[in-house]
Amino acid sequence: MTGLPPPRRRFVGSFISWTERMRVFRADEALEVDSSDRYEIRRRRVFFDEVLLATVHRELGGGPYPWSFASLALLAALLSLAFASEPAALGITLGIAGLFGVLALAGFLLPSWIVTVYGKRARARIRYRLREAKARTLYEEVCQAAAEAQRALAERQSPPPVVEVPLPPEPPYSA
Repeated sequence: MTGLPPPRRRFVGSFISWTERMRVFRADEALEVDSSDRYEIRRRRVFFDEVLLATVHRELGGGPYPWSFASLALLAALLSLAFASEPAALGITLGIAGLFGVLALAGFLLPSWIVTVYGKRARARIRYRLREAKARTLYEEVCQAAAEAQRALAERQSPPPVVEVPLPPEPPYSA
């Protein structure tokens, strides 16, 4: 035990796909990515002095959620076939299928903004649904932190300036 407090982390966002879930935290010198692919949890860091590229772009749809609503709508529509002889139950199940269908359509049409930061060994992705200002703020914050870290690294690695001392003039030779 060194007695040092743990580094402070601030949650900045997450990215959820069909196969992986990422939670991204901001630390002092890096973005920390905790990714889970069902069985393993890995922590990777994208250090600000190693950032190669940062992007922000808009995408329609919100990941796997619209597909979930679409499949629920299909299942509810198929369930309504079982109630074809009962008009009240048929109306209820078709109403539920319609509700899930509208939710799926809204999920496909609503925009989300994705901030991606590429480092030498890792990548961090964060999805913001309907929050463009928050995505752009994080993008600018990451770009500024990366520029400062890379500038400081360049100053540390640059050799000290060589100062040339002029030689004193040689005395004239007499023959």
